[in-house]
Amino acid sequence: MALTHRFPSLSVNSHGHLDHVVGNQVFADRPMYASRRTVEILLDKRAEMETELSPEKLEAEIREFER
Repeated sequence: MALTHRFPSLSVNSHGHLDHVVGNQVFADRPMYASRRTVEILLDKRAEMETELSPEKLEAEIREFER
């Protein structure tokens, strides 16, 4: 956005690592692309990711960093 002054028109998930897929919700109203295998991995790991990224767990981790 800093270069074009426009919001991205699509997103691409190159693979299923959390540092590449967390934040997809920001682009929920735009086309999102990924390989079939990446989608399979994300669907398989969905419950695990939802647990890892629960608001409670993230808040606890933030509190830990603040110490």
